[in-house]
Amino acid sequence: MRDSLCRGLWLGGRDVERTGSWGVWGRAAGQKGRQLLDRLVLRRTVTVKRLGEGEATEKAFWRFLHNRRVSETALIAAARDHLLGQVAGRRVLAVEDLHRLPGATPERESALEPGDLFSALQGDKVTPLLILGALLLAFGVAIVVVAGLLGAGAVFGMASGGAGRSVSAALTALGAGLFAMLAMLAIAVVASMALWFAPGLVLFRGTAPVDAMKISFTACMRNIMPFLLYGVLYIVAAVIASIPFGLGWILLAPLVMITLYVSYRDVFGA
Repeated sequence: MRDSLCRGLWLGGRDVERTGSWGVWGRAAGQKGRQLLDRLVLRRTVTVKRLGEGEATEKAFWRFLHNRRVSETALIAAARDHLLGQVAGRRVLAVEDLHRLPGATPERESALEPGDLFSALQGDKVTPLLILGALLLAFGVAIVVVAGLLGAGAVFGMASGGAGRSVSAALTALGAGLFAMLAMLAIAVVASMALWFAPGLVLFRGTAPVDAMKISFTACMRNIMPFLLYGVLYIVAAVIASIPFGLGWILLAPLVMITLYVSYRDVFGA
């Protein structure tokens, strides 16, 4: 099927033998069609903005798809004719993709069950997820160590009465504390970006933990503005949720999990 689609995009949805338009289009259009197909298959998305790794490629894809000689009907027809020729006289095995939920079936695909909450703890996904958990713990330990080394202790000393003895000492401790907070925030942001999509990539696509973290970080960088806005909204919501004795987290915690999954679907597809 992929070869058939490749032929359709390679020829720009044109019947070269009948129209003789290859000389008009040239090889560049076919190469752009092949590049578009490769990214459709690898990234599992149909959004042109995500398929193009930059403004130039995105515009090139738009020009290719909006050209009047590239029609959806012709693309499908070219792929169909090529596919029928490949499978003629052969037995065809159709395999359905059920990667959305481990252990899913067509009957259960739209109906969740309580057991689905523990689907991540079944099969071969347990060890990679435990590795991600260990890496998250390592990031937490790093934040604590950096906080201690960069002067968080000085701030606590100032708060306990050291500020009244020397103004310069108080300012030094305050500066060290602010620097420690910035360092902690930097580590937390990097950890969040690396781990935001990683569990989904491990669970749904079987990606290795370290590779999943790299892909997650890259995806966050490519969508940095939406994630910065989300971070600001999250901080505001976290402060509000913590006011009534932390009871607001009963609502905020599952909401964050939902936004995590929705953002994964939006970036990587189903």
